[in-house]
Amino acid sequence: MPYSKLEVEVRGNYDIRKAWGVPSDAPAGFSDLAYTVRVESAAPEADIRKALDLVDARSFWLDNLRRPTDVRREVADLCSRVK
Repeated sequence: MPYSKLEVEVRGNYDIRKAWGVPSDAPAGFSDLAYTVRVESAAPEADIRKALDLVDARSFWLDNLRRPTDVRREVADLCSRVK
């Protein structure tokens, strides 16, 4: 499907207090996320919506955001030069 324009805007809300070291019960991350898609295409609107639904269904980023995901930190080649 040909697109003459495709833009995605992502927005989120979060409480910045923890990032600044201020005690807070709020999570350090986003409390919610939203995205807006802007499309310009000669295709019928129904076809565009169907294509966007397919992209959402196959998106690994959306999948990771929608469900809990295990995250591990690995530290490699950590050097301390304390004398």
